Order: sequence, then structure tokens, then C-alpha cells
Amino acid sequence: MSENILQEYKLQVELIKVKLKEIENKINKLSIEVPEYDLELNDLKRNRNNLNYYIRNLNYSIKWMECCHEPKVFCGIETTKIYEVYLSKILNWGEKLGIDQTLVDTNSKNGLQQLLNKYGSIRAVSRETGVPKSTLQDRMTKYGLQSPYSQQVKGNVIFNDRNPVPDLSDIEDLIDKTIALQCSLDNTQIKQTNLSLEIKDNKPIGIGFWSDWHLGSKGTDHLQWKKDVDTISGIDGFYYLGNGDYCNLSLGTHPGENYDELLQPEQQIAMAEYGFKKTKKQALGLTRGCHPDRIYTSTGTDIIDRFCGISDCANLWHGGEVKLLIGDIEYVIRIRHKAPGESPINTTNAQRKQLETHGEADIVALAHLHYPDIEHKPIMGRSDVVFVRSGTYKIYDEFGQKLNGYRGTYGVPMIVLYPKEKRFVPFRNMDIGIKFLNRERMG
Repeated sequence: MSENILQEYKLQVELIKVKLKEIENKINKLSIEVPEYDLELNDLKRNRNNLNYYIRNLNYSIKWMECCHEPKVFCGIETTKIYEVYLSKILNWGEKLGIDQTLVDTNSKNGLQQLLNKYGSIRAVSRETGVPKSTLQDRMTKYGLQSPYSQQVKGNVIFNDRNPVPDLSDIEDLIDKTIALQCSLDNTQIKQTNLSLEIKDNKPIGIGFWSDWHLGSKGTDHLQWKKDVDTISGIDGFYYLGNGDYCNLSLGTHPGENYDELLQPEQQIAMAEYGFKKTKKQALGLTRGCHPDRIYTSTGTDIIDRFCGISDCANLWHGGEVKLLIGDIEYVIRIRHKAPGESPINTTNAQRKQLETHGEADIVALAHLHYPDIEHKPIMGRSDVVFVRSGTYKIYDEFGQKLNGYRGTYGVPMIVLYPKEKRFVPFRNMDIGIKFLNRERMG
């Protein structure tokens, strides 16, 4: 092995970073109009993921060689995979530089015995070397070794290898690794409750509030949903915020509701993915809703992450605040699938309570109750606030009929926003709103 292996590894990292920049530029410049856009984009992303994987491994080995032993925690996860790959290389490198090989060699009997003699316990050796305690225990059993301080006496009973009570350094090590793991997990999740974005357009735009698709239910109007997917994907200047319940996903929450299912969960999800892929250019953000939340509470899987990846938009979790800048004007939108204060008498009471709880907004959008609703009014010192509720494609189901003969009402509300003055023009259904938007954009 060359004495310059450390420099070689660092050089490889830099070369890979250059290639990563090239891939990022290709992704950013890739036009959605390109034939087989999705396939090309997936290939680029897969190459990017592979290169990032190589960089992580190289950085791990670099860190190992620089500190002369396996890093305790890397990217928040303790692992010995790299140990097996680079052990012989690191031992050779350490030998050339005159480094005590027992610092990194826990795989040999002599090296492990010296570490046990030096640090006194298997837990301390694990903490110093970064090798998991279970791995060290297996190796000690293999070589017939015993920690010099592991023997404990209680009356006439001698414990030869009882695990000692953790001391403060053990707990501190646990805390540090927990913090590191938490940081790494935070870096992999995409849920957010605040979103700031800008739409570069000097003409009025339309924002649709699209929810409660309930794909896969017997009572869902799939034909109307398909027509809306085609319509939305072809409108200039129109964008939408998805507000939950894209698939029906009946998991037996209400007895017998699974008998209303037309499709299996994976088929429902595939249909939703089709809709998000077709309307990718128009999607700004998605909330979860009740039915996808059943998947999360049952399995810990957030399928909204999957949908947001396909539509390349923000995961707004259960709801949040969206600050939308168009031209010179910023609009504040507060969106949730459902909220406290629902009332069959005052249908916008829940929206009003959102203002009381979370502060001022220009638009408050809810869903869940399966009927479209718009109220445009002055409130709480503001001259112009719009309360929105989106409708549904699920016209009937067993549960609603059993309660009181309830039927869902179709409707995708939309609001036309202006770039030079704060002005709203709301529509209960987007069919009329789209015609108005097209005339406004034509000037």
C-alpha cells in the first residue's frame, strides 16, 4: 500500500464531488418536455446516490486513518462494515508510520488482550475503538479471553463475566451517540410546517386546493378525478396545494369499511402516483390527511414522502404555513386537512379558530368534510381573508350512509392571486375559476 493512500483517498473524494456537480447541473437543466423524462431523471438520481455512497465510505476510511482507530460514530450510525474492508490496509499504513497496531486491531487475540489490559473492561474498549460490545464479546469468547476487571464477588458467588453497571462515561457515550443519530435522522426527513416559496410570474396565478381523492373506494368518482388530472396538468399559471386523503386505504378503522374497497392499498397508491406525476409542474405541497395517517400509525411509513418525491414538492406533514411570493406581493396561506372547531352551523368556524391559534393569514384552507366551501370576508382587523374547504370525489360510502345518508360533494376550490396588488378572487369550483384565470392572464 502506498504511503500516500490518505492523499489518494482525499483526491478521489474531490474528483467524485466534481462529478456530483455535473450530475446536479444535468438534473437542474433537464426539461420535463424531454422524451422519457422520468427515466432519465431516475438514472441521474441513482448515479448521484451511488456517488454519495462512495464519498461516505471514503470519508469514513479517511477519518479512521487520521484518528488511528475506527470512528466511534459516523453519520450517526455505529458500524463495523468498513472495519472488515480496510483492516489490512490500515494496519499496513499504521505500521509504516510507526503507529501501535493494537489501537486498531481488535480482531487478533493479542491485540484484543492488550486493549482489555489497558482499558479494563469490554465496555471501555468498545467506547475507545468504536467496535460494538457484542462484536468484542464474540471475539473474546472465540479466543477464550476475559476482562481483568470483570470478575465480581457477592458473598460465596463469583461472577466471572457479569456485565458491570454502566458508569457516567457509558451514559455520556450513549447520549452523544443518540444526539448524533438524531441529527442524521433529521437530515433524512422532509416533513415541514413552514414553507416559503416564490412563483416568478408577472401575471395572475391560480391556487387550487385539491384533496379527498379517496382513490380505490367503490363510491369514488374516478372518472371525474382522471378528467381533473388531465385538466390541471395542462393549465398555464395554475398551481395546487394537496390537502390529504389521496387514497382511501380502509384498514378497518370503522367496522366493515374495508368492504367498500375497490382496489388493494398498493393499487390505490399507484393511481395516486400517476396523478402526482402528471401534475408535477403544478404541485407546491402536500399534507397527509386521515387515511394516509392510518398507514403511518400502523407501520411508521409516511407515503406522503413518496408522493412528494414524485411530484417534487414540499411535505407539509399534517399542515402548516405557506408564504407565497408572486411579483411584489406575499400571500400567507394556512393549510390543514382537518382542524378543531368544526361546526355544521358555522361552516367556517374551524378556519376562524386557526387564525386565533396560529396568527393572521390571507387564506385558511381545510378539507376532510367532503364538501367545497368558500367564505370571503373581513375578520380580526383584516379587510380581506378567504376561508376555503375543498370537496371530494368520494360521493358515497357505507359509513356516511349509515350515519345519516351523507353524500360527498365534488369540488376543487381555487383562488386567483395577483402579483402587483393583494387581491383575491375565489371560486368554489375550479371549472369557472380556470376560465376566469385564462382571461386574466391574456390581459
